[in-house]
Amino acid sequence: MKTKLQVLAISLIINYYSFGQSGCVAGTGQFNAVMNNYQAHFLTDNDMFWDFAAGASRTYIPYKDSISPIFAGSVWMGGYINGSLRVAAMTYRQNGVDCWPGPIDTTNLSTSVSDCNLFDTFFPIRKTQVDSQKNLLYSVATLPAAISNWPGNGIAGANTSYKLAPYVDLNHDGKYDPLYGDYPIMYGDFSIYQINNDNSNSHKESGSVGAMGLETHVTNYVIDCNNDSALWNTLFMHYEVINRSNNIYTNFLFTMWSDFDLGYYNDDYVGCDTSLNMYYVYNGDGYDQDNAGTKGYHQYLPAFAGVFLNQKMSRFTYYNNSGSQKNGNPTGTAQGYPYYYLMDGLWEDGTNMTYGNSGITAGGIACQYLYPGDPVANTGWTEANAGHAPGDRRGLGTCGPFTFNPHDTLKVDFAYVFARDYQDSGNNVACITKLRQYVQSIQGYYNSNTTPCGSGFSSGIKQVKGNGSLLASIYPNPSNGSFTIETNSDAKQTLTIFDVNGKIVLTQTINGKATVDAANLSAGIYNINIVGNEGVVNKKVVIVK
Repeated sequence: MKTKLQVLAISLIINYYSFGQSGCVAGTGQFNAVMNNYQAHFLTDNDMFWDFAAGASRTYIPYKDSISPIFAGSVWMGGYINGSLRVAAMTYRQNGVDCWPGPIDTTNLSTSVSDCNLFDTFFPIRKTQVDSQKNLLYSVATLPAAISNWPGNGIAGANTSYKLAPYVDLNHDGKYDPLYGDYPIMYGDFSIYQINNDNSNSHKESGSVGAMGLETHVTNYVIDCNNDSALWNTLFMHYEVINRSNNIYTNFLFTMWSDFDLGYYNDDYVGCDTSLNMYYVYNGDGYDQDNAGTKGYHQYLPAFAGVFLNQKMSRFTYYNNSGSQKNGNPTGTAQGYPYYYLMDGLWEDGTNMTYGNSGITAGGIACQYLYPGDPVANTGWTEANAGHAPGDRRGLGTCGPFTFNPHDTLKVDFAYVFARDYQDSGNNVACITKLRQYVQSIQGYYNSNTTPCGSGFSSGIKQVKGNGSLLASIYPNPSNGSFTIETNSDAKQTLTIFDVNGKIVLTQTINGKATVDAANLSAGIYNINIVGNEGVVNKKVVIVK
């Protein structure tokens, strides 16, 4: 069994705003599900794939063979507030965690131990159950727990968002009530929903000096289409990260961290394909052996990728399972900076990654994508061409930077895609060709929201794709009633402002950027709705007098 290096962490809790930390402990919830060709394992602290109690991976592809392509995974997030860095990152829980189960109180950014415990669980649901509920096929006696327990409503007695998990409100009363026909909005054919936050205790994993006030809603799902190899070998993830704080985070980064162990953990290479927004792992030699009870893929070798579907992958970095302070396991002794530097396309000491060789040549050309060459054609910068020995790799794909305004929501759609070559025995790169084909198919299905088996991705309106900023920006906010709004598109859009009672108080046509004159409105909080051909954006603006 592979071992993880112990890392030291400190947590200096000096919050720019006084967040109400509750003293929640690390979540203990675990959920293991067989989904298509995967047996996938999920945890409640924004981490996944491994069993922290056993110290072993519990994610297998193909699940019938009990061979694992990955040990652990999680989301890393970080940004600056007035020059002070904040980070939330998870790896192996050795010294603590940076995320906890449950939502955040929207009035004072507090959390409670009881709320953490309440959400230390998962909400799995199947499309067949939602379809039956939509068609009113259930009675009170037959209504399944997946429908009745869907966490659509806020927590009673707490000031959490009144709407947590998404649902269709048939009678428009603002409450999720399945007995009146309301039904969940889900993704794919089988999904697992959860909510976590970075606000419930000290950040002992990264050592960040404070929390960010982020609430993250996660949907892990599959599309059941066993006659399509690409879909059958893909696990999808939908993230909605809500900035519950009053902070504006600049240079905010969202990173998928993957501790790849492709069968045998110590013979792997990593690389990226910027044209497909993917990073991947493949075997570094022609045979993947068994090791200490862990099965290898032997002579028929796979590749395994992380893919951003709706965001541009702006960096790809990696580090080794070593004690190096440049490209080894990061520690939490530097207030989150080693984690953030890796997210930002730098080495852990803050120096530039440089093109060629091992990426550490002093004075070399700075780069933010490691190993973007083509291992199949044996061209460009690859680990093999750099003369590396295969090893134990962690890969990090990043999107951003963003300016993350108060109460904004960042949506990221991501997929893990597996491809295996059963024809070319001992060929460690033939699987990469198949992997690219799968990823291209997945991206095409996602863009059209259609699949060969009929199921789609989201049942909502298609969201606007990011281009290095969030879906829309409003400034200044608060304002005296005169403010500027920018969106990602130059196309014609309709802007509507609602007061707290839902009454329309202003309508205006905009084209990407416009000045809004609402000086005649009273002081208060107003909802903004922007509708265009590319999607819908919802924002809030505060007017002060």
